[in-house]
Amino acid sequence: MNSIYTNHRNQNFTSLNKEIRFADDIARAVNRNYPRISSTRMECLEHSEEFAQLIENLDSKNDYIRILTNIKLKQTRNPIEKIKILLNSIKNYRFGNCGESAELSFIAAKLNGIKDCSIRTLEHPDGYSYDHAVVYVKNGKKPYIIDSWLGFADYVPNTIKRFQKEFRKNFWFELMENDQMTFQPTKISTIEKLLKRISPDELKKLCPELFIRK
Repeated sequence: MNSIYTNHRNQNFTSLNKEIRFADDIARAVNRNYPRISSTRMECLEHSEEFAQLIENLDSKNDYIRILTNIKLKQTRNPIEKIKILLNSIKNYRFGNCGESAELSFIAAKLNGIKDCSIRTLEHPDGYSYDHAVVYVKNGKKPYIIDSWLGFADYVPNTIKRFQKEFRKNFWFELMENDQMTFQPTKISTIEKLLKRISPDELKKLCPELFIRK
């Protein structure tokens, strides 16, 4: 079964600068090499209520896979083995929501030389969460987002506009066009901790399929 995600290519893609085109290539490389079913994406499909039982089963299976993966992670202290476990879990079971997508994107970003990046969550300025994770690249005064779950990369202001309009129905509640959004740092994830202990060459050996030749 193919993964449930759509690679929304910007209609003005050819006019985007090389920086964003490269980030978009990263998102596409993630989705091409790690196809996965997302139960949360299915929930956003039209007439999803007709498949409520299927979605519930997928949620349960995804929870089980996460528990199984965490058990395996606790069985080794080797950072390379831990990364293998995380990658193989997604590749073998082909399940993953925005959290797994953000982790894959973070690995791919680091592998391709993007240094100042982190996994962040989408929140309202008042503090409540939109329950969505992405890779945030600081990039001086023009930070940008890599969102493999939705299949695109763009600068922060453009990303927010796309969430408000193009992807407004892809969240657990439908967004309004005037909803305010901010990308907030979270506690350092397992992936972020592990990559600090792995050299670029070791990472490239683990997942050469995510390396993009410029």
